[in-house]
Amino acid sequence: MVRSIQRAFLCLEALSGSQRSSMSIVEIARVTDLDKATVSRIMKTLVELGYADYLPSQRAYRLTPRMLCIGSRTLDAQWASERIRGIMCELAAEFGETVNLGVLNGHQVVYVDKIESSFSVRAELTVGKSIPMWCTGLGKAILSHRPDLVDEIAGEIRPITSTTLGTVEELEHDLEQVRSRGYAIDYEEYVPGMVCIAVPLLDATGRVEAAISVAGLIMRLSEESAHAIGRKMVSMIGGREFL
Repeated sequence: MVRSIQRAFLCLEALSGSQRSSMSIVEIARVTDLDKATVSRIMKTLVELGYADYLPSQRAYRLTPRMLCIGSRTLDAQWASERIRGIMCELAAEFGETVNLGVLNGHQVVYVDKIESSFSVRAELTVGKSIPMWCTGLGKAILSHRPDLVDEIAGEIRPITSTTLGTVEELEHDLEQVRSRGYAIDYEEYVPGMVCIAVPLLDATGRVEAAISVAGLIMRLSEESAHAIGRKMVSMIGGREFL
């Protein structure tokens, strides 16, 4: 493996996986375990190539839209489906909240498509962003059908909010409930104030590599209404092949 390429991708993944829109050299170095001088050289190169921007006022870097061009053709080929987009439109019209399509990528889920909420105050989610699996609706919907991944992510489980599942045992118990009812719920487990309800998508072999979610703010989505949305999503999506 070419080490310089490996290090560059570590920096790109750090930026894409961050909950913030930008990161400093120190923050990228901490996440990647690279020294600051190496990170500085890599980020300057990425800026020159047009894949990152430098923000002088923040002394930080952020990814540019050019990054989307790399993956857009692959995403379109694999996940662009009139059936999937159609069901997303139905969910958006039914509930008025943001609807997301997430795809498994290693130990994370990547947002590959979304339909924005009709509300002016809404969950702000970015296509191309990676999120963890154990504390998100999309991630838990996929994990419920992928027990092989639970052991692999066990070392990553940690508190993010006051309601995040903190142990493998808690996660496995939650996944049992997901499998039983057919939908997953993330009630402020990843982002305070946000609720996410998700249903897994099956491919032709019955394997799960993706999920659809309805995400909104807790001020509009009580636990009761979240479960009602989940049941409706299962009636529309559950058990059907989409990929």
